[in-house]
Amino acid sequence: MGEELVRFIQAHRHATYHCPVIEFYKGQDLRELSQRITQMREEDMIFILSKTTIDY
Repeated sequence: MGEELVRFIQAHRHATYHCPVIEFYKGQDLRELSQRITQMREEDMIFILSKTTIDY
């Protein structure tokens, strides 16, 4: 998806850089969420997004 956006922006003659730093995975089991939260380290982060969060 990121590559598609880069091509779209380049097609409109703008400079672009594509350097993804976050990987997205579909959640498998929400029942594990509370357990995983308790196992988090201080530097860990949680992002909860819907598939319609980003629209370009």
